Amino acid sequence: MEFYSDCNEGLIELKWSTASETNNKGFIIERSENAKDFEQVGFVKGAGNTTENQYYSFIDKDSYNNRAYYRLRQVDFDEESTVSTFIFAYCENDIEEPSLQIYPNPFKTNINVSAQNLPDKDISLNIYNMLGSLIYQTKPNVTNGNFDTNIDLSKLPPAMYVVKVISGDYVGIVKIEKH
Repeated sequence: MEFYSDCNEGLIELKWSTASETNNKGFIIERSENAKDFEQVGFVKGAGNTTENQYYSFIDKDSYNNRAYYRLRQVDFDEESTVSTFIFAYCENDIEEPSLQIYPNPFKTNINVSAQNLPDKDISLNIYNMLGSLIYQTKPNVTNGNFDTNIDLSKLPPAMYVVKVISGDYVGIVKIEKH
């Protein structure tokens, strides 16, 4: 049996294959931080009985910071099992974090709001005074998780304000000051 790991959009993907199978109920996927204490994290159904090559995969969506030890426990229909040797898997998270920039700050009339790598297309951009009252609201046009917009705040009195950008689970908050 061949057993190895790969990266799939920043997550660990385990892959394995068999040349043939007899009485194979499936594979229990086990994970460990220290290569000693393993816990079950998944199950993949086997092919039962076959003389043909079989290919399997499992994506671990909850690994230890994308680095862990894994092994497979092959289970027969009669509950007999065989454990593979373990492998170490590491996957760099190549997904960039969202960012929010507002300039100039302090400002006199207009601000530029720029955001990158936002997780959702439905974006809300709100500006509040320091009492928490909403004084400006817009839904900027987003392209590939990014937007740039210029906002005219010339009619506001000099004071501190809060800009809040919401996109999915991301909430970006920046205090700004008008002179």
